[in-house]
Amino acid sequence: MINLRNFNLKFVAAVLLLTVINCFGQINIYLYDKVNCLSSQITNLTISNDGRFLSYGTNTGSIYLYDIEAKRELKELKLHTSEITALIFDSKNKYLISGSKDENIVIWDLYSGASYKTINQFEDEIYSLALSPDDNTLAVSGNKNEIYLYDFPIGELRGKLEGHEDDVPFISFNINGNQLYSLGVDKNLIVWDASKQSLLRKTQIAVKTISNSGFEIVAGFISFDKSIIALGLQEHALEKGGRGMIFKHNVSFFNIADGNEIITMEGLNKDSKQLVISPDKNYLFADNSTLRDKQISIYNTQNSKQVNNIVIDDDITAMNIAENGKWFAAACEDINNSENAVIKIWQLSGVSGYNRFSNEPIKQSNLTNLGSSIKINTPANPLISFGDKNNVAIIKFESVGLSEDIAKTAAYLLESKLSNSSFINVIERNNIDKVVSELKYQLSGLTTSDAAELGKHLNAQYVILGSLNKLGNLMIITAKLVNVETAKIEGTREVQCQNGTIENISEMIDALAPTITKY
Repeated sequence: MINLRNFNLKFVAAVLLLTVINCFGQINIYLYDKVNCLSSQITNLTISNDGRFLSYGTNTGSIYLYDIEAKRELKELKLHTSEITALIFDSKNKYLISGSKDENIVIWDLYSGASYKTINQFEDEIYSLALSPDDNTLAVSGNKNEIYLYDFPIGELRGKLEGHEDDVPFISFNINGNQLYSLGVDKNLIVWDASKQSLLRKTQIAVKTISNSGFEIVAGFISFDKSIIALGLQEHALEKGGRGMIFKHNVSFFNIADGNEIITMEGLNKDSKQLVISPDKNYLFADNSTLRDKQISIYNTQNSKQVNNIVIDDDITAMNIAENGKWFAAACEDINNSENAVIKIWQLSGVSGYNRFSNEPIKQSNLTNLGSSIKINTPANPLISFGDKNNVAIIKFESVGLSEDIAKTAAYLLESKLSNSSFINVIERNNIDKVVSELKYQLSGLTTSDAAELGKHLNAQYVILGSLNKLGNLMIITAKLVNVETAKIEGTREVQCQNGTIENISEMIDALAPTITKY
């Protein structure tokens, strides 16, 4: 655990440009726009999927739609009578959905600004809204232990999910829409089958950095790829002798797939009731204000280090980041006018956007603390990319730190992947085993000369010698391409996975194969 109080805090009087250089490269943050709002408090804000629109809601129930690039207000939407607690866009930017403490959900037509549908069956304060990726199902949670599912956009009740023991402030669909995630005040993280409306898994969240402590969840944000949830936590315990209380303000990251804690960053200045994860999961933005200094701290999730601060005028009430990684927005009270609120919008560079449908076989990332990350350590251009179709034999994968069976599985996976290439013909495993048995070869410690000799008996132009190594949290797959005629290595390709497990081997092979042969 890393105590963030040990890091040097740099307070800046006015932030127009922040340049942060770290292991991810360079992130540039500069103030793009300042929006003055005729409201005492902004309680929620969101940015559309394409990064064009900003929508924000107030404590009086008003909702505003703002064009970020044009720097102008487009519409005011008035129907709610109480604080806006949730705002989301549909995937096509046709609708805006709002939830409020007035117990109503409103589906707005973005282009006309009119109310398309009002849903009032929830009959309690609404805390969170989630829309399935296909825009067909709307999930609603709030001040009750049930989650309501509606057909979208017609608003007909489809069913209710029952499994929490208290209010449910956080819900989200996974990227495929077949599962719904929920986190309740009861500290249970539940994975639901969205179509069958059944409970798949319930995990009790438990984070303690002090003996005999308790904790409260004060904020939450789910990453854009729906794999990680970041929680702002207040941990508290009695001092020795019972004379007073100890309070700690932490942020914990959990893997949603299994409910396990990934890492906890300790020692923030206050309860971080506002936090967001960048789309590439490389940065955490968190309210880290003190009584004297109002600030949003940016943390490198690779090593939990605080890399800089954005100074804010007053108390922060809402913030969000664009899915494309271009914009970051935060709302605060106006220090000069208690009747007004302010939204500041920063333009970002050096932050990658989230793209579910990327053409890359593996989205490479340097992230190590928030789950596994895969990257290619050698040139990515394929070793075999032209000429006649070559016969290739994958002899064996040596293994260090893992069982021989796992190494065999890696070799079989590579065989299967390479067989889809039009530039090579993968020699069947049965033929390789037969020749090895006849020639009485010992495959352990096979030299390149031995491999070339074996390749000649298999009528192969190339053989591949591989290795699978597990060194602490680092998993490495290496493949050497040996020319049978010359008995020389024509090239080596390597893929590594930080925080890797055997479940990541298939993805590592997916990344490795295109570096061996062109498809």
